[in-house]
Amino acid sequence: AEYMGVLKAEKAELLTRLHVAEGAAAQLNVALRDTAGAQALSDRVNKLVAENSALKSQWAAMRAELATRQSRLRDELGQELREHSLKQQSVYAQQLYSQLQTHSLALQRQQDEFREAILAQLSSQKDA
Repeated sequence: AEYMGVLKAEKAELLTRLHVAEGAAAQLNVALRDTAGAQALSDRVNKLVAENSALKSQWAAMRAELATRQSRLRDELGQELREHSLKQQSVYAQQLYSQLQTHSLALQRQQDEFREAILAQLSSQKDA
């Protein structure tokens, strides 16, 4: 009977240890799942950080390309404006030259008429 009491006590202690071990195993299982979840979350965060870094690099490259294009377009526009201004100045110079020629011909005609009038007057004074 005493032996049976010891066996029952050992059995109870083993059952208690088994329950404690099962509880610990369950907690360990939960911890492992939490660790796996945390690792998956960490992997996802790392992936997002890498994607963010790649997007930042792409954005910087696009901004640099846009700045280059803008600078080139500004230069081209400046050149076009200079060329347009030169064309306008050339047209204006041609107009002025044409007006100068017209005035020069008119002055030449007036000089010829004046010369003829003076010669006619001199001739009439000479005859008189």
